[in-house]
Amino acid sequence: MKKILTVVGARPQFIKAAVVNREIRKRADVEEIIIHTGQHYDYNMSEQFFRELDIMTPNYNLDVKGDNLGIQTGVMIKKISEILKRESPDFLMVYGDTTSTLAGAVAAVGNKIPVVHVEAGVRSYDFNMPEEINRMMTDKIAKVLFLPVESAKETLRKEGVFDNNHYLQKLVFAGDVMYDATLYYKKKADNIIDSVLEINSIKDKFVLATIHRAANVDDEERLRKIVDILDTVSQKVQVVLPLHPRTKKQLNKLGLMFKNVTVTEPLSYLETIALEGRSIAVITDSGGVQREAFFLNKPCLIVRDRSEWTDLINNKFAVITDLDSSLILKMIDDIISLDYVYPKDNRNIFGNGDAGKIIVDTLSSL
Repeated sequence: MKKILTVVGARPQFIKAAVVNREIRKRADVEEIIIHTGQHYDYNMSEQFFRELDIMTPNYNLDVKGDNLGIQTGVMIKKISEILKRESPDFLMVYGDTTSTLAGAVAAVGNKIPVVHVEAGVRSYDFNMPEEINRMMTDKIAKVLFLPVESAKETLRKEGVFDNNHYLQKLVFAGDVMYDATLYYKKKADNIIDSVLEINSIKDKFVLATIHRAANVDDEERLRKIVDILDTVSQKVQVVLPLHPRTKKQLNKLGLMFKNVTVTEPLSYLETIALEGRSIAVITDSGGVQREAFFLNKPCLIVRDRSEWTDLINNKFAVITDLDSSLILKMIDDIISLDYVYPKDNRNIFGNGDAGKIIVDTLSSL
């Protein structure tokens, strides 16, 4: 019996972890203990959230919050270490690039527990983002690295992380667990789309926008430009913006208001998937939404100056527009007039939708 202790700290990580947890629950040879660090408060993280998405509720909730990144990380490491000593798992598994990811990995090293990193080898090389530091350090620490894209293997090798064909340093292309999740939840999302459109007064043709990155939201000049761009786009086609709490806080602080954009409350994961699937295009600064747009065959405009999901950019499934209003408006015009040609070569960049099974099969065999 293999015992895996999983550390998550935000809603997207729970959705990723749910993919693997569903596979674990099918088996008798693997057990999972889940720790929620409490890093991100999310009003959707209720009992209904776990029930609706078939997600296992955490065994531990550390309730670690705070604005000071160093203190928050230190408290997480201490509390996770205490649980590791109590549970004595065979592996500690982390996802992505949050503070919780790095804290879990550091705690495991201190307790001599092998670290498993799901979504390893992803890079933007934007060192102004704490997430970039978190993912690079976690990859250095991890003993088993599950890659969402094939290109991540070469990235890791260039950084000195090598596959020694030994479980103490193993690189495995599993595909993206978010692809598994999108496939799993799409039917549920399709069942609620009509009510989501009606409740939020959304027309048949619309663009979905999501803005939450600190680099955009905490920079007054950039945030003002984003407001102007989305308002201008909304003169051509309805723009729907589920308002992230961080974005709302900054808009209120600066006294900024959208004139034409359809602003909604934060949406659940299923509601977001439903709108992505029905939209004509997506404008986003989110790494997760970039991939979901690809999974749902939607043009994606990335309002950042780079992306960690370079396979999407290189294969023209998404376009880095940053805040180039002329480029954004030209693309929206082309999409509306159907002049924009979305690539037909929709290859399995992110695997075959069986990442969860590959991860559990691999860990149970080590």
